[in-house]
Order: sequence, then structure tokens, then C-alpha cells
Amino acid sequence: VNGGEKIEQTLKELAPDAEIIFKRIAVTPSQIEHWELPSRPTKISDSRSKHFGPISVEMDAIAPDDLRQLVEDHINDHLPQDKLHILKVAEDDERRQLDIWAKAVRS
Repeated sequence: VNGGEKIEQTLKELAPDAEIIFKRIAVTPSQIEHWELPSRPTKISDSRSKHFGPISVEMDAIAPDDLRQLVEDHINDHLPQDKLHILKVAEDDERRQLDIWAKAVRS
């Protein structure tokens, strides 16, 4: 069992009634080009690489903001967009209220 599979197994054990979707994602050739990621030939001797393409990149080479956006986009694919919009509006309103409160406290 690899790290990702262990996390999936543990979360499902901790929340057996929750619908948890796990999706393994990969960097596409166009992202490798667009983000100018250094690549290398995939090590065919690595048993984990049997479903990889001919080239590999290190996840650490992806800029943090790009990686965060990539993951967020995949998470958002599984969220009900109408409810997500309502939550974002509520979050923005709460942030504004906290700003007003912070300014009042400083005065």
C-alpha cells in the first residue's frame, strides 16, 4: 500500500458514511510545456510507473500557486457549484464584517 492509498483507506475508515472521492491526477504534456517543467525519462524499473507516460516531472518543480490551482480545480469538479457559490458569498461577507470589526477595534 503506497502513501496515497493509505490516506484513502484511513479516511474511509474514519468517515465510513461520508462520500469521499479519490482521484489521482497527473500533469499533462501541455502543462509541462506551459509551466516549463524540467522532465526526465520515466524510470521503467520503478513499479509505480507502469501507468506513467514516457517522461516524468517532479511534483516539487511545479510552482506552489500552479499546484494549488490544479488541485482546487479538480476538487471543484466534484462540488455542487450552486452551493459553492453560496458559501463563497457568505465567506466574503464574513470577511468584510471582520474587517469592519477590526477597524472599529483599532479606533
